Amino acid sequence: MYVIVAIVTVAIAYFLYRELYGKRKGLPPGPTPWPIVGNILQLDLKHPEKSLIQWGKQYGPVFTIWIPLPFVIVNDYDLIKETFLKQGDVFAGRPETFIVREFYKGNYGLVFARDELWREQRRFALHVLRDFGVGRNMLEPKILDQARELISILHSTKGPTQLKPALTFAVGNVINTMVVGYAWKFGDSKMEEFRTTLEEALRIGTKPTMLLLELYPWIRYFEPPFNIGLKQMTLINQKLNSFFSEEI
Repeated sequence: MYVIVAIVTVAIAYFLYRELYGKRKGLPPGPTPWPIVGNILQLDLKHPEKSLIQWGKQYGPVFTIWIPLPFVIVNDYDLIKETFLKQGDVFAGRPETFIVREFYKGNYGLVFARDELWREQRRFALHVLRDFGVGRNMLEPKILDQARELISILHSTKGPTQLKPALTFAVGNVINTMVVGYAWKFGDSKMEEFRTTLEEALRIGTKPTMLLLELYPWIRYFEPPFNIGLKQMTLINQKLNSFFSEEI
């Protein structure tokens, strides 16, 4: 009996040491992660920037958070410039996450690809985008059209207004014009549905239970009865795929 208690005690002590200290070796400092969930419960998921600013003041311009996998946060303009401009190829990798494996069957596409596949697709994307006018004055009229539309929308408001819907509309319409050849009207029901779907995907994707899937994918089998979020994300992904199939 005493041997079993001793073994369990040592196992728990080792687990706690590894979770609280051991796994953090070699990484920048940061808030101490809780066992299993990391810093998820300490992070303000509605306004994560507030938590990141607070931790940046406490731990410096480079720190690590666990949600529950480790993320190194660069919180300084000069370091960001050094990291992503001067050494962009070094830091251009992409993690192979549960969501990427589940919905995209691996690290494919310009957003998720890495290493040589990313370089190859980046070259292809830049070539195609140049044909669409990126880097040339062909794109300028499209941007000016949406800028004028944005100004018109803002002029039509009476008093204080939220800028996000109008700005999202303007930027999205530039992309939409390039990709599918037409622009939405502000307030278009299809545009609003698409925007709402993207926002819902972001909301579901940042749920603590969805973040836990990255480290503990087996919890997917507990939905139902628990609302993990994976089934909702599956429906959203199907909805987006249907939208793109109709448009492209």
